Amino acid sequence: MIDTIESEYKYLFSEIVKCENTGYNNRYIHQDNLSKKLKPLHGKRCIYFLIDTDKIVYIGKSHNPYERIVFHRHNKEFKQYLIGVLKEPINQNRIESSLIRFHKPFYNLTDKINYRELKKVTIWLTKNQYDKLEELSSKVNLKKIEYLQQIINKKIKP
Repeated sequence: MIDTIESEYKYLFSEIVKCENTGYNNRYIHQDNLSKKLKPLHGKRCIYFLIDTDKIVYIGKSHNPYERIVFHRHNKEFKQYLIGVLKEPINQNRIESSLIRFHKPFYNLTDKINYRELKKVTIWLTKNQYDKLEELSSKVNLKKIEYLQQIINKKIKP
């Protein structure tokens, strides 16, 4: 997957850094390697992809990818990441938004739930729960939020 992303979007990037997220067993060694690879990117306009198995699970932008990756290691599950330094002084926000709309990564909440429809209720789902919700709602041809509302109103058993 990481090679596919690299070849697909290499026209956008002047430099690409690929890394494995080695986990917490080798935390300090990984942190040191991470620092050596990513600190030189500080101040550059970057788009990054977090990848778990064969899926992009998050797409983000940053001028300091080192801090972002360190932050994401604490609250997201991913095995690899790719960071691309943008070639042109083009709109970083627009590129990130269009990549998110195209790939629909799990952790980018913008495509998961329309929060205006939830009114004042906030529901947090694990990745497995969200996947199950997506599967079940597609079987009955309902939006995920409508399916949740019917479960809450006890019209459907989960």
